[in-house]
Amino acid sequence: MKLQFSHKENIANNIWKFYFLAPQPVLFTPGQFIELTIPDINSDDRGQSRCFTISSTPKDKYITIITRIFDQKSTFKQKLIDLNKNDEINYTGPMGDFVLPKIIETPIVFIAGGIGITPFVSIIQYLYQNDEQRKIHLLWAMNNENDIFETEGLNKYDFKKTLIVKNPSEFWGGERGDLSLEMILNLATINDQTQFYISGPEKMVESLTHQLKENFNDKHQIISDYFPGYINY
Repeated sequence: MKLQFSHKENIANNIWKFYFLAPQPVLFTPGQFIELTIPDINSDDRGQSRCFTISSTPKDKYITIITRIFDQKSTFKQKLIDLNKNDEINYTGPMGDFVLPKIIETPIVFIAGGIGITPFVSIIQYLYQNDEQRKIHLLWAMNNENDIFETEGLNKYDFKKTLIVKNPSEFWGGERGDLSLEMILNLATINDQTQFYISGPEKMVESLTHQLKENFNDKHQIISDYFPGYINY
């Protein structure tokens, strides 16, 4: 199946948002991901495909993804950022079970490391669009303030949001430091029904998932989704 590239937007530091149009409806649940394939490129050792969480919602006009692109780009991301309007790209999916619990009353703690905010952008925007209120506390950790970007849902949806900056400037007035289990337990209100959703760099996700499972008996309370290729926030 194919998507048609429309345009891109630099939304923060080295973070880009890509907009695609779908010739046929893409049926997905917020929080799921797709695999994009760019054929006919001189691929690096990671090949011609990458998985990206969909950052838009089923109600949006465009299918969007958000990713970080540095000066030293992979072959895939070099081609991605060089796409021209109306260029076509292949996709597979959507896939994944990083989705909201069916029981609306379930208290939720979202834990995002850097670009790991992407699935939560889709989920929170969709809740905002549907005027569906959930008890959510988002903990979003990043390297510095330049990594912060906003969306309509993150701005307007009524939920608790805590930003944590690892290397803040002297002007930063919010939480500081490296995201840890101790910080999560201190900042979030947790009970026996709380579900944790963890998204971000692989090592961060693995570490926090392991620590949370050691502290909570019900392992089904912890849902994780890591972003391969990312070492830091």
